[in-house]
Amino acid sequence: MTIKTLTKLAVNSRVQALAIFLLLLLPFFIASFVVLSGSLPFWYDPARDFLLAWDNLSKVTLIGPVTGIPGIFYGPYWIWLISMGLLISKDPKITVFLIQTIPYILILPGIFLLQKNFSRLSLASVWLLFMFGTGIHYATMPWNPHIAPIFLIFIFLLIAHINLSALHQREYRSAVLLGVLLGLVVNVHISFGVVAVLGTAIYLLTSFMTIDRKKRKKFTSELFWSQALFCLLTTLGLLVTFTPFFLFEIRHNFIQTKSLLATLTANHPVVGLKGLSHQEIIRQFFLSATQFVGV
Repeated sequence: MTIKTLTKLAVNSRVQALAIFLLLLLPFFIASFVVLSGSLPFWYDPARDFLLAWDNLSKVTLIGPVTGIPGIFYGPYWIWLISMGLLISKDPKITVFLIQTIPYILILPGIFLLQKNFSRLSLASVWLLFMFGTGIHYATMPWNPHIAPIFLIFIFLLIAHINLSALHQREYRSAVLLGVLLGLVVNVHISFGVVAVLGTAIYLLTSFMTIDRKKRKKFTSELFWSQALFCLLTTLGLLVTFTPFFLFEIRHNFIQTKSLLATLTANHPVVGLKGLSHQEIIRQFFLSATQFVGV
């Protein structure tokens, strides 16, 4: 390969990096303008959560906002996150900018660009499709389910870097972190988090079974126990995030547990609102796609 060819490749790489950087700046300016100009949505739920976060600064709460199920609450992490923003500024615009806009617009794209296992151009393309689809809302609208994708992205990146065929101390540490991230998703978005936990569990079990089949002749009890330890550490990491829940239940006579059991055993609907039908879900899916392409 000649010097001329190497120079051309270097120039093309720099041009591509500059183009990606400029494209990533576009959603940053849009989201920043929406938030800092005060155009962000601020209805009942965000106002309630900010008041809870303000109270949390004087007395730490063990629960978060109420869920759609009577008597069941989200975890306190969303309220704690708002409280950290309020320590810096009491202005909701600045708080949302710190706890949502910056993570979505600066931190996560930066992490993407540092990945060596994926093409920067492909990651940037997927990121821009997400941001100009619905991601701008996640970066500007203060609502606890909107931080769930942040944890989910870290889960995807973590799983991609875990070597499940050779479990050592590094993988065991990652197992604990994986469990913590899954627990955080459940605490901020229960229905979505349950699906994320089940999906991750199915992926791990099928991956371990595939590895066992490939190495059937070399399969030993050591391999089995190393896999069992990985799953146990992941479970322990998940349970750690529910420490506030357990403390709250012990102090309040397990009222959430009783509400959950009553909901699961009830022979009638306990939630007044009904979700979308199958036809409406499909319609909304294609409607979002047409809105994105401007049809």
